[in-house]
Amino acid sequence: MNPTNLQDATQRGLGRAAQHIGQWCSLFRPTSPADPLSPVNQILRLPAAFLPVSGRSQVPASYGQMLWQGLFDAAYTKPGDILHRADSAPGAADAATWFIASQQPLLPVLCVRVTGRIAIHRPTLSATAGIGGSSGAALALSAPILSGWPAAIIQAEGRGSDPTDLPTDITPGSWTVLLPTFGAVQLRPNDQLQDDRGRTAIIAAAELTDLGWRLLARENTT
Repeated sequence: MNPTNLQDATQRGLGRAAQHIGQWCSLFRPTSPADPLSPVNQILRLPAAFLPVSGRSQVPASYGQMLWQGLFDAAYTKPGDILHRADSAPGAADAATWFIASQQPLLPVLCVRVTGRIAIHRPTLSATAGIGGSSGAALALSAPILSGWPAAIIQAEGRGSDPTDLPTDITPGSWTVLLPTFGAVQLRPNDQLQDDRGRTAIIAAAELTDLGWRLLARENTT
């Protein structure tokens, strides 16, 4: 069979399976770095089901499980798209959001389950006049890079260090943050991150991978 025809048949098969075992999801395709889940970014609704990456539906989800196989008609989707499933009934509390990390031909669609939404800002410097007319630089403002962006925030192994090293000090935690890319937006170390729970962190490392951004962030406890 022609590879293109085989891919089409595979996608149709996944779509049919999702019609039987999946739930309706809204598909969003971001058009700007702000608020990707805005209604203006919704392009369609489709049935979708999500299984652990092992592909075994009998295995329950475990702590920290962020990677899932997406079962849906992938002819309509692409990496970076966001799928949101609303509660199935009032009080059901089974709403969830995923972003598509990888969609390779003839392979399962790899999705990342979102745990929250984040905003990222970049500190900017402004010139200031110093004593005697000398010039300098002072931290003045921060420029928004992303806002309302879906992300998976995972507690990373190890913690930061506190130079005071007092017995009562609480060392800041470290996070691994996974999020989809958008256009030419670049993230850098020292960018500031805030999640929708009000926590703040500083990006210590930013890696652009084939699956999206992988960040190491140090929680700000001050």
